[in-house]
Amino acid sequence: PGAGYGWFSGTSAAAPFVSGVVALVLSVDPGLTPAQVRALLARSAIDLGDPGPDPRFGAGLVSARRAVEAALGR
Repeated sequence: PGAGYGWFSGTSAAAPFVSGVVALVLSVDPGLTPAQVRALLARSAIDLGDPGPDPRFGAGLVSARRAVEAALGR
């Protein structure tokens, strides 16, 4: 707004990034089901906060590299 920069966070900010990672994952393995993609994203996320999923960070920070490598079986 006003030719400047803004800052925001939360699920509205995360959704486009996660959607992009899902597209990358499906580009290497289009046969994955939605449940498989969700599990793969959770497994490949970078853990934040206390170990394991938690209310504040969920499964953690989405990682495009780790998600694609997981989809490729690496």
